[in-house]
This record gives sequence, C-alpha cells and structure tokens, in this order.
Amino acid sequence: MTVFKTIAGVLLIATLAACNINSSVEIPDGTSRDGNASTVNGSVSIGDEVTVNGDVGNVNGRIRIGSNSRVKDIGNVNGSIAIGEGSTADSVETVNGSISLGTGVVLSGDVGTVNGSIEAEESVQIGGKVSTVNGRIALADGSSVAEGIETTNGSIRMTGASAASIDTKNGSIDLQDGTRIEGRLRVRESNDDRSKPEVKIGPGVTVVGPLVFEQAVDLYIHETADVGDIQGAEPQPYPDD
Repeated sequence: MTVFKTIAGVLLIATLAACNINSSVEIPDGTSRDGNASTVNGSVSIGDEVTVNGDVGNVNGRIRIGSNSRVKDIGNVNGSIAIGEGSTADSVETVNGSISLGTGVVLSGDVGTVNGSIEAEESVQIGGKVSTVNGRIALADGSSVAEGIETTNGSIRMTGASAASIDTKNGSIDLQDGTRIEGRLRVRESNDDRSKPEVKIGPGVTVVGPLVFEQAVDLYIHETADVGDIQGAEPQPYPDD
C-alpha cells in the first residue's frame, strides 16, 4: 500500500504549492483546471464533466469528485473520498476516511485507506491493488481489480466481481454470484483472540487458488463453486440461507 507516499505528496502540496488554508475548493461543472486542487481544513468539491490536470489533495476535509470527470492522484489525510459515476483517476488513498466509487469509475492505480471502508458500485475498473487496515471492502457486479485485495481487520465482500488475489488476517470473506479470483486466497496467521474468520465461497464462484489458511477458519463452499487446492481447513456444507 502506497498511501503514505501519496499523503506525503499531499502535505507537500499543502506547504509548498498555491494551496488554500482554512477554506474550501470548488470547481464548477464543465470546467477545466491546470495544476493541483488542494486545501487544508476545508472540503474539495469537483463538479461533473471537469478536467483537473493535476492532483487533488486535502488535509482535514472531504473530497468529492462529480460524474464523468478526470483527475490525477487523489490523496487525503482525515476525510472521505467519493468519486462519481464514469469518472477517472490514478491512485486514490486516504488515512482516516472511507472511499466510495460510483458506477463505471476507472482507476489506473491503487485504492487504499487505513481506517475506513472501500465500496465500489457496478463495473468499477481498478488497475492496481485495493487495501485497508481497519475497514471493509465491497465490490459490486462487473467490478475488477487487476492486482490483489488485502485487509488486516476488515471484511471482504465481492458480488459478481473479479480480482487477482485475496489476502486478509482477521476479516471475513464472502464471494458471491460468479465472482472470480485468478490466484491465491489466503487468511494469514493471527494471534488475535477474535472469533474465527468466516470464508464463504458462494454459487458459481471460481477461486483458481490455492486457498491457504494459516489459522482456524469456518470455510463454506457451495457445490457449484470451483476452487483450487485447499490448505489448512476443511470445507463445510454451504448454508441454505
């Protein structure tokens, strides 16, 4: 996860560039802007069909990107990030905040947060990896992640989506409706006293594998699922509900 590299860039923008302090940044619909759009202690709001030929950054405030807009890297320290339908960007990262991606969003790089959730609506295309430390990840139908999905203490839910791999430590995994994982699914060793992670491989799901479990888990595999070699766990019958 490259979040700290991106956040360092945000702070550099805040201190060295022409950045707003204690005020918000708003870019109207249908306009373009050369250079970065950033602030400290305020919100950043970018309208529909906007082009920002630079990065979008914030420290202590939310970032909102409208529909069908184009920006470069997006970085935040304390605040959420929301990207509207059909918009494009490079990497999207925050430290303390959630990330929401609208239908058809295209991102060429990584998506990551430390403390917050990541939610992608239908047909979101992510060219890098997706990661959280303390927060869940949810991907809807038709969404894809070119590299891996990784969490430490967050759940992963994929519905009709795809990714290169899955890696978690203390989070549950729920794969549904024809989701496809091209490589390994791993639950790492943990000394945490939390309950066992639950791993559900639902109808029509494919996990090329292997499926590697370095701690005890509750593993459920649907009879129509196709999975690779299972290491460290015994599958149980998939629940009817």
